[in-house]
Amino acid sequence: MRRMIHNEQAQAYIEFLMLLPVALLLIAGVIFFGRVLYTQIALDNATYDGVRAGIASLHSGRESVQATQAARWTLAGYHLDPGDARVQVGGFLGGRGNLLSCRVDYTVYVGDIPFVDRFFPAAGVPLSSTASGQVERYKSRWAY
Repeated sequence: MRRMIHNEQAQAYIEFLMLLPVALLLIAGVIFFGRVLYTQIALDNATYDGVRAGIASLHSGRESVQATQAARWTLAGYHLDPGDARVQVGGFLGGRGNLLSCRVDYTVYVGDIPFVDRFFPAAGVPLSSTASGQVERYKSRWAY
């Protein structure tokens, strides 16, 4: 009887050791994709907020500044470092009805996730998002 109990415990231990690497890879994959997806959602919202702030600007010529600032504030709201992001605002600025675009580039650091650092360089995973919108045709001429 004692031998049978000992063998069952050893079998459970061996099965655990066989499944442990698979479970760790699964957990690392979930953390990796979660971090990348979270950052991509933040970038999408930052570009949208940047475009929205730029096209609704009351001051002609300030669209670029307001769009950049809004995109950076949105990234800060997602607890991402706005200083690491590259925000580009383009299009024909200063005219009503013109197209304004905003692009945000950000590199996600994944070097601290086990097993993932072997597949991706220490620099991380580069992500970007672009949004565009039309400058409001009919907006207030009121300036503060």
